Amino acid sequence: MKNITLISDWKLRDPYIAIFKGLILKELGDVNFIDISHAIPLCDIKQTAFILKGSYLSFPDDTLHVILTGAVNNPDLMPVCVKYGKHIFIGADNGIFSLLLESDENFTAHIYDENIPSESFIERIIKMIKWHFSGEIEKHTKPYEDLRFVLSKMPEINPTAGTLTGHIAYIDSFCNAVTDIPVAMFKEFVGKRQFQATVSASQYITISKYSDFYKNCGNEVYFVANQFGFLEITMFRAHIAVLGNIQIGDEVVVAPLGLEPRTP
Repeated sequence: MKNITLISDWKLRDPYIAIFKGLILKELGDVNFIDISHAIPLCDIKQTAFILKGSYLSFPDDTLHVILTGAVNNPDLMPVCVKYGKHIFIGADNGIFSLLLESDENFTAHIYDENIPSESFIERIIKMIKWHFSGEIEKHTKPYEDLRFVLSKMPEINPTAGTLTGHIAYIDSFCNAVTDIPVAMFKEFVGKRQFQATVSASQYITISKYSDFYKNCGNEVYFVANQFGFLEITMFRAHIAVLGNIQIGDEVVVAPLGLEPRTP
């Protein structure tokens, strides 16, 4: 079985995703499609990378992940195939791969290398998908090392201020606010100490509890470890992002209580 995941900013109101799948089925036949998300904001490669990083390891080895966010019918745009670990990714080199791989250089990449001016970018992606499954990627492409780099803010610890700072990376369908702070990083920083966390744009949100699983904490806002492995801000049976006016990109600051800032 050929496993292909799809992630895009194409939405589902129009038939474009169905047409894309149909074109692949005509070429390959036996394909198992898994839709990760098609509700990405238009051309938002940062959110695409965040969701894909948190989900692709849930799929079997050798799964092909097709990234359609920001894919346009630009005759000059060439798709890239990246092999990273035991997974394969195909998409435009619009910065998505640098966000997905971060600073890890343990990957191989090949770029489309056929000069057919009348071809659309989507036609080229479909050909690369076919070549991947037929084992002909290297025959029709060339090695590619200069992946486009996009700067992304990363969570950081400030030893002087005694704080851990991250950002809201994603708001899910239940209006929970997912941060970019890994749970492991949070636990190592806070340890067994009590803490207080705030969200920059919200005057109403203060977080002082953490749980490894969702539970009834009454009307209290708390951190929970979500399935991506990041801290999520949630509240029992409440749309916390709406109630707290939380937006993607808002700064989240965690400070252990009783910890005096260091004097420079």
